[in-house]
Amino acid sequence: MLTIFISSHTYKENKKYDFNKKYGIKELREDLKQLRLLLESNHPRLYEYTSKESFDIFLDSLYNAVNTKMTEREFQFFLSPVIGKIHCSHTKLLPSEYLMNHLDEYISSPPFKLYFTDNRAFFQANFSKDTSIKIGAEVLSINGIKTAQLINNFSSRIHNEGKNTSFIFNRLNFALHGLFPALCDYPNIDVYTLKFINPKTKFIRQVKLKAINENEYRILNHEKLQQYYSFKILDSLNTGIIKVSSFNFQMDSIYTNFIYNSFNTLKSKKIQNLIVDIRGNIGGQPYPATELLKNITSKEFIYYSKKTGYEKFNNIITPTDNYFRGNIYFLIDGGCRSTTGHFTSLVKYHNIGTLIGEETCASYSCNSSSKTYTLNNSKLTIDCPTSIFEVAVQDQIRGNGITPDIYLKPTIENVLTGKDTVLIFILKKIKMTENKPSH
Repeated sequence: MLTIFISSHTYKENKKYDFNKKYGIKELREDLKQLRLLLESNHPRLYEYTSKESFDIFLDSLYNAVNTKMTEREFQFFLSPVIGKIHCSHTKLLPSEYLMNHLDEYISSPPFKLYFTDNRAFFQANFSKDTSIKIGAEVLSINGIKTAQLINNFSSRIHNEGKNTSFIFNRLNFALHGLFPALCDYPNIDVYTLKFINPKTKFIRQVKLKAINENEYRILNHEKLQQYYSFKILDSLNTGIIKVSSFNFQMDSIYTNFIYNSFNTLKSKKIQNLIVDIRGNIGGQPYPATELLKNITSKEFIYYSKKTGYEKFNNIITPTDNYFRGNIYFLIDGGCRSTTGHFTSLVKYHNIGTLIGEETCASYSCNSSSKTYTLNNSKLTIDCPTSIFEVAVQDQIRGNGITPDIYLKPTIENVLTGKDTVLIFILKKIKMTENKPSH
């Protein structure tokens, strides 16, 4: 989706950030009024999930509750429930431009990684020197805040699409800064106090763990640069796997050649099964999504149902001669947002293949063409969409994600052992089909 950046303030690169700087009541109330006006003037579906009357009452109550000075981070935490009530994945309240541009310098990270599921949290990794913490131990509280409250803090502040829960837990578990909306003083925490239960002893323990540098966290967490797309053949299973991690790039010859070469290989090797893995793909441009669609369907289709600024996508799109003619399986989860919601919506509507995994975040319709504004005093930034984008489908429910044909959710045991439950399932299914005797 198209994003337009508008900022009235430019920061000096040599400015030193002060986490403890407090803004006065008058300044904070002015920023709240500015935020309200920006949303009311620009957002195309501001009152879709919260009525105007309820929304106005809530904003008035927030205004009256501004009765003490706050830091930028405190004010962001205070304002974030406004975003939660809109239920739009393209409406975001972000830190100041300066802090966003200098996160590596100022942010400390927890010396652990948690996995959240079913309103519980478990240690997925322990980066501290405290060996008493076992992987799989259940975390009961962080800095005195119970796990259920942390999840509630997150879900009431996150830019979720509609009212599904799949995106909430996907973001909690995927993002490095998943705790950002859940803890007011994150990421300026020096010591984490945790209560937890180890899997075998069942005794409640409490530990204090020092925060670590963000770069150290990334290294310990084995974070890698994201590949936009990849392709491989599993000859033993007569199966190809295309992984598309993002649509957030313009169409170019590299991607066009990747698509052409991948589907040419599938055809020349007479591959019968194709897995399209779009889990965690938060969206991007319609161009690469459409190019992929043209190679996996035999049907003509229209991408957008109304004019959006991408006029070519309002016309009939014809599949390529090289489109895949075998069995197609799509791996999806709560991270499928924006354009990926559009993509899976069209897949579902045209019955292109089998969807496996969890409900997507988005579906056929979303708000986008966002503009970015800076609040005058606190310098928090607001991403506010201005337009509606919908793909040409029927009988799908706005606000619901795309439901899989086969629902599969990883268990905590699968996550801790690094097993890809969904991929293992479909590979076993293909193997059984391939080995099934013909009559």
